[in-house]
Formats: sequence, structure tokens, C-alpha cells
Amino acid sequence: MQIAARLAVGAIALLFTGLGLTFVLNPEAAIATTALTPNGIPGLATMRGALGGAFTTMGIFLAIAAIKQKKEALLVMGVFLAVAIIGNSITLLVDGFDPQPLRSIIAETVFFSICAFAYVTFRKSEAIISQQ
Repeated sequence: MQIAARLAVGAIALLFTGLGLTFVLNPEAAIATTALTPNGIPGLATMRGALGGAFTTMGIFLAIAAIKQKKEALLVMGVFLAVAIIGNSITLLVDGFDPQPLRSIIAETVFFSICAFAYVTFRKSEAIISQQ
């Protein structure tokens, strides 16, 4: 179970790091995969700094969790994903139905579930080691 959890978290780490670095290094490519349109240089700076920074940071925390089996790093991702799910849910409730927020909610829920599975797996592993 530990190996499966680490591999799954590692895969998400690569995904988030790749997405973050795309926002930082090639925001035009990131624009093509999102519904965002930057407003000139300030908009590009926001995409690079806020979005690129957030996704890259989440990827780093996930990599730490996968490599070092640090369950605490998964808590950061859990909070990030929970807030994203809430934000997208508010969009569906307040602004009306659109398939994009629903797709995001589904992906975020899958990622959250994987992180929760890994957290429990890592915690059980720690308990076994501490009993020895």
C-alpha cells in the first residue's frame, strides 16, 4: 500500500509541478488549457506569480510527501484542494451550471481522495514503526 500511495502522490506531484511551471515559463500555453485571459503584463505577472507559484508549491509539497513519506505535507495539499472544491462549488451554485467547474470538482475530489488515502497509509506505517 505504501508504494501505491507514494506512486499516486508522486504522479500528482508531477502534474501540479508541470502545471505550475507552465504558468511560470509559458503562460500562453497555460491560457490555452484554462478559461483565463490575462490583462496585459499585470495579468501575466499574476498568472506566473500567483497561479504558477501556487501550483508549483503544491507539487513540491506532494513530492516531499511521496519521497519522504511525510504525511504532514499532504495536509497542505488537502487544504488547498478542499478550498478549490468549495470555490468551484460556489461557482456552480451562484453563477449557474458550466461543465468546466464540474470537471474541476471531479479532478480535485480524486486528488483529495488520493491524498487522504496516502495520509492514512503513511500514518499506519508510522504507527507500525513506532511499535517496533
